[in-house]
Amino acid sequence: MPRQLQSNVEITIIQGDIVTTEARAIVVPTTTTGALTSNLGRTIKEMGGEKIEEETMDAAPIAVGAAVVTAGGPTGANALIHVPLTITPADRIGIEGIRRATRAALLASNIKNFRSVVMPPMCSTAETGIPPLEIARAMVDEFRAHKNSLPEEVIVVVPGPTMADAFDKILSNSK
Repeated sequence: MPRQLQSNVEITIIQGDIVTTEARAIVVPTTTTGALTSNLGRTIKEMGGEKIEEETMDAAPIAVGAAVVTAGGPTGANALIHVPLTITPADRIGIEGIRRATRAALLASNIKNFRSVVMPPMCSTAETGIPPLEIARAMVDEFRAHKNSLPEEVIVVVPGPTMADAFDKILSNSK
């Protein structure tokens, strides 16, 4: 169910396959090297080949809090928005990295005039130990703080009911 926050962004949480979700852009968590090491990044690389990762790595280093926009490759989206969470894949992801990556994705969407953007939770609890509620809170705080006119819609595609429940709970408390 779509939720309108106090900002200009309508948020929808769905469970599904992010690469087949319809939107102008898909957000891909990465590192400052541009390597596609996240689960989503690896999936996109497997679908589209090395060229996608090479394009992102050519733009590196990418600061945490910045974004690089590339072609959508094998996905249904027009573009991929690559946002670093950490400097290297071995670094620990923290709440501030989640916030900065979410903010960078929203700003890149606005600059590139993307009306809709699809993003995953910026990290998984299994990989980071960060509870789902904290991941959701960090991202929703950034959605709420975003005051630009675009994107109008953010679709967060979650892997399962635990993360969906976390986002629903935080969004319910965000009115």
